[in-house]
Formats: sequence, C-alpha cells, structure tokens
Amino acid sequence: MGVEDRRRRTERIGTDRPWAVSRRLIVVMVLAMVCGATLLQFRSTDQVAADAWTGPAAVPGAPIGLHVSSRTATSLTLRWGAPSGHGSAVTDYVVQHRSEAGDWVTFPDGEDTSNSVTVTDLVRSSPYQISVTAVNAVGAGPAATLG
Repeated sequence: MGVEDRRRRTERIGTDRPWAVSRRLIVVMVLAMVCGATLLQFRSTDQVAADAWTGPAAVPGAPIGLHVSSRTATSLTLRWGAPSGHGSAVTDYVVQHRSEAGDWVTFPDGEDTSNSVTVTDLVRSSPYQISVTAVNAVGAGPAATLG
C-alpha cells in the first residue's frame, strides 16, 4: 500500500488502523464489566425517536405490535410498543372497543402513557374490535387495531 493510498484510506475511515478503535472500545467495555461500572445510559425508544425527528412536530405514529397478552371471560389485557412521537412525546393512549355491530366505546383509563391496559366489563363470548391511538401535544395519530 502506497503513501497516497494509505492517506486516502485514513481520510475515509478516520484512522489507518481501524482495529485500534475497536480494540480500545473492547478493552474499556471489559474493564467496565469487571469493575461493575455502567458505561451507557439508554433512553426510551419514544424519546430517541422524538430526538431524531427533524421536521416540525406532528401527530405520533400508530402503536407498534398491538396484541392481547391475557384474557378472562370479561376482560382483555392489551400490550403494544411505543410509536415515534414525531417531535413531541406521547402523552396518552386512547383505548377503544366495540362489539360487532356496536359503536366505539372509549375505555376510561385516564391519561396514561403505559404500554398496556386491561379492558374490563366486556360481555362474555362476544367478539370485539380494539383500537389504540397514541396522542401527543399535536393531536391523535393513526390507530393500531385488532379484530
């Protein structure tokens, strides 16, 4: 490898020894694990997505992976992942349900940012449709639905 080739490679990747950065990072991580130190702090997915949003704030995305995690004869426990807040943190999830021919009923859980809820007082053996919508300071986003 000539001097000019090495200079171009160094400019492209930041070092002429790419393994050096990786090896140093591995040594620091191993030392931290041995000493019990915490090197990194993690933030919620929603916060990272809000930080990464570059346009003006917008309504949040749909909740991710809505599913029933448990059920009884008259209740359903729902879980989902937090959507992108699109520049504004999610402040509430609106949970609604309806029977086959019924109107949408909003489950009264108050303003809540947890990613699960147990919907109660359902009619035994009746099929339901479920809708979960994320809300932020801009408004309500698209719904995630089941049924």
